[in-house]
Amino acid sequence: HLNIGIIDISNCSLKIDDDLVKAFKESHLLKLKNDQLKVLLWVGGADEATGFSEMVSNHTNRKRFIQSLKETLLKYALDGVGE
Repeated sequence: HLNIGIIDISNCSLKIDDDLVKAFKESHLLKLKNDQLKVLLWVGGADEATGFSEMVSNHTNRKRFIQSLKETLLKYALDGVGE
């Protein structure tokens, strides 16, 4: 398993910057060499990242975050979320 992050949350969505995109692309190259590799997002928690408290504050915000998470996983062919 390879965890990439800590990924911040902004406006109830994942904050993906150029460095993360580069890491996602490089991890894809590693997966081509090892099909057993699982690449996971590492999302910051309440004491690790900004935006977490806002995201968990209500159902609408959590739903927006989940949609952002799903889109990111699909767009960059990632395997899930780590701890």
